[in-house]
Amino acid sequence: MLIALALYGNALRDQDKKTFAVELQEFRVARATGEAAQASLDRLFEKLPDYSKATGEALLLKAAVDFEGDSKVDPKGIEKLRASKDQTEKALGAFYADPKNAGRGNKALAVLDRTLPLEREIRDQVAVAMGQSTGKGKQLMRQVMVLIPVGATFLLAGIGLLIWFSQQRGQGKLEPKGFPIQFANRAEADKMPWRVVLGLLVLLAPAPEFGGDSAMAVILEVGVKIALALMILLAPIGYPAYGPRDVFGKNQRWGANFAWALGGWAANAVVLLAVLILIVLPLQTITPSAEHPGASEMMSNPTALTVLRFALLAAVTAPLLEEILFRGMLAPAIAKISTPTVAIVISSLLFAAIHPQGIAAWAALGAVGCMCAVLTYYSGSLWPAILLHAFHNGSLVALSLWIQS
Repeated sequence: MLIALALYGNALRDQDKKTFAVELQEFRVARATGEAAQASLDRLFEKLPDYSKATGEALLLKAAVDFEGDSKVDPKGIEKLRASKDQTEKALGAFYADPKNAGRGNKALAVLDRTLPLEREIRDQVAVAMGQSTGKGKQLMRQVMVLIPVGATFLLAGIGLLIWFSQQRGQGKLEPKGFPIQFANRAEADKMPWRVVLGLLVLLAPAPEFGGDSAMAVILEVGVKIALALMILLAPIGYPAYGPRDVFGKNQRWGANFAWALGGWAANAVVLLAVLILIVLPLQTITPSAEHPGASEMMSNPTALTVLRFALLAAVTAPLLEEILFRGMLAPAIAKISTPTVAIVISSLLFAAIHPQGIAAWAALGAVGCMCAVLTYYSGSLWPAILLHAFHNGSLVALSLWIQS
């Protein structure tokens, strides 16, 4: 049912229909890297209202995209900007009417807000048009020069760990300790998916609101969701009831847990790279694309509160709740009535299906799920999977923010 709903939702999306936030980010990346990216600009321009209806940020962005395309803005846009009572819009209207006028360009630079994402981008556009350097090209090169050796080292470590693991298994070493929960019989295992259903309802439900936009409110939202999911372990569904020690593992060795997590993180990077090249990228050309709404919001409006909310969601809430449900509860139940391999594959596929990124991303998401399930099965603890999940999501958030900076 979960997969069917995910497929149905994915089929409703238009081909390559991306949100305004993602198109805006592509526009910014195209500008930062010095590429025309005309197709991206055209898609973004189509999403904006006509000049007669555009106001505020939409009006500024429409004029900026218009100017990005061929260094001139539609006269209707210039007229509306110049007639505006807003000093920023008025100054930009004067600049777009005569981009070679240094006085108008300097006035536009003076009134554009350096802290607002969109106005900061337009400010750079004006500076480039006036022949000034924004330093973005040099900054991007510095980032690339750091990422290449770090990424190559990480991938080499992952390849080495995969080879070592295969050798150990071939020699009969590293025997799996099994999933933490040990069911007495198949009937007992068959009751566990009902707890998973309740957990999914908690996971996919809108987060509760606590006092509006504040750091404490965001932390409370995360805490309540985690507490509700943990209560699912004690829900009166069948017998016996399970506690955290049953799901997380009774005998924890924290040094070994961190070692499993770090090793799995490096190995998973190699698997993900292969999956992205061989499966995800080809599928994106034939299936509707999508993006995570939280990531889109963070990239298009990276305020401190937005970043905090998404970072906690990605690196704390998701690793805990998703690992409890899929690797801590569902995978052991499927393994009891089938085999560990079937449990790893099915739980990983269901894990991929709950994410909003679309079918094309299922292979990559499933690969992360498989690695988490393998770590749980071989270590006998759920914590390596939780840590790997947190490392993976947290590094993606940090990398996105670093590149955008």
